[in-house]
Amino acid sequence: MLGFRDDYDYVRALEVFQTADYTEMAISRAIGREEILRMATSDVPHVLRRTRESSRLNTLIRLYFLGLPVPVEAARSALAPVPLESWVEGELLCPPGSEDQVAPRVQIWPVNGLTLAVDLPWRRSTAPPPDFVVPPGVLTLELARAMIRRPCERVLDLGTGSGTLALLAAPYAGTVVATDKNERAIVFTRFNARLNQIGNVLCRVGDLFEPVAKQRFQLVLCNPPFVISPTQRYLFRDSGERGDVFCRRLVRSAVDYLEIGGFYQFTANIAQQVGRSWKSDLEEWFEGLGCDVLALVDRTDDVSDYALTWILSTESKEAALVSQLYENWMDYFERERIEAVSYLLITLRRSPGGPTWTQIDDPPCRIVGPCGDELVRFFECRDLFTANHVERLFNSRLRLAPEIRIEQEYTMTPGGLDVCNIRVKKTGGLQYPLNIHRNVTRLLAGCNGNQTLRQLLAEMADYLGVDWDRTVSVVLPAVRSLIERGVLLAVDPPKAEV
Repeated sequence: MLGFRDDYDYVRALEVFQTADYTEMAISRAIGREEILRMATSDVPHVLRRTRESSRLNTLIRLYFLGLPVPVEAARSALAPVPLESWVEGELLCPPGSEDQVAPRVQIWPVNGLTLAVDLPWRRSTAPPPDFVVPPGVLTLELARAMIRRPCERVLDLGTGSGTLALLAAPYAGTVVATDKNERAIVFTRFNARLNQIGNVLCRVGDLFEPVAKQRFQLVLCNPPFVISPTQRYLFRDSGERGDVFCRRLVRSAVDYLEIGGFYQFTANIAQQVGRSWKSDLEEWFEGLGCDVLALVDRTDDVSDYALTWILSTESKEAALVSQLYENWMDYFERERIEAVSYLLITLRRSPGGPTWTQIDDPPCRIVGPCGDELVRFFECRDLFTANHVERLFNSRLRLAPEIRIEQEYTMTPGGLDVCNIRVKKTGGLQYPLNIHRNVTRLLAGCNGNQTLRQLLAEMADYLGVDWDRTVSVVLPAVRSLIERGVLLAVDPPKAEV
């Protein structure tokens, strides 16, 4: 069973990685690659050359980042003060071989301040076993950045995998419940919780919500097996249900486990079928649930790219087998009339009552930093600046957020250079592709926190020579959108009535 016999060895093992500076930044510098969690197998020779000098960090990179054997004495020195025998007994290392080398039994990744054990890299041409515990992928990390980080009593990480989301949520929660039907995943999550000295994560084996029947949470997180595939091969990838039916069913089940005002954040895939509106199909997921929904499109792949991505990353790289699998996937998509698949990040809030809304933001956005606060602000702004509270908006004093940049593009005309495109860009968090009109740019220039929106709109009406009602009808929706997206911030914002 994965884990140390002595509780104190967990403390000392974490110190091993901390004192070696086994972090994303330090590993990136050592191996000369910026995005270490997306490193290709073809980069292994390069990393081996970069880490050939003897040091604790280089040994740990070779052993637990690359997942390759190292000399016994080098491992003993790098892993001290925890005895080498304890790492072997805890199933973190294989027993030393006849060549005086020791090989790892797990991979250990530094992720967002955590030190996480997962299954070894799969470098064979054949597929890994069905219960393979994968490292956190791109969408898991995006969900982690989007996670709402505010104090709450109970959080649920549904389908926890290696425990990444559960452990990242732990500092903000009284209790985090991490569930997975893959028993091997729960073993890894328990180990990772102990290694990272996190004591408020409860691990439960079971399918979907079975382990938490009749319990409710302020936050539910889920990176489910959403891949739309012709077969059920992997627990971490495939739901075993047709198309995106599983994601839809999961949404409708999750609401019963949310407290009023609680959030459910999850990743999903939705099929774009020939002759159908995928946005209408997505809206049907949330009909009658009594929830407010913000769906962000991460990207959209045509089915050919989608199939090859998942075949090469999870099934095989052997040319003949890849060709056969590709045909199977493409036949399946043709039968189901699926022409593309969109990757989604969805934040859903259980409403206390009254009218609800669903907003689907497309084209794609980028999550380049923590943005949980931005998402909460989006929901709060929708509450605050409803049609019934438009006076609150008029009386707000607004300022441009400090991370905002405004870019202008010019084109040559007979009269000289003329602005053809104006974009609002953010330097961090959640990045929307926002184009704005030049008149809105003029209004933004006055958003320094000194004037109310009413005053700014009045000045704009006077400048444009149009009446107040016309100015409000055209400009106000754009201003509300910029507030919801964190481009404009209220100075001492008014509180919504309870």
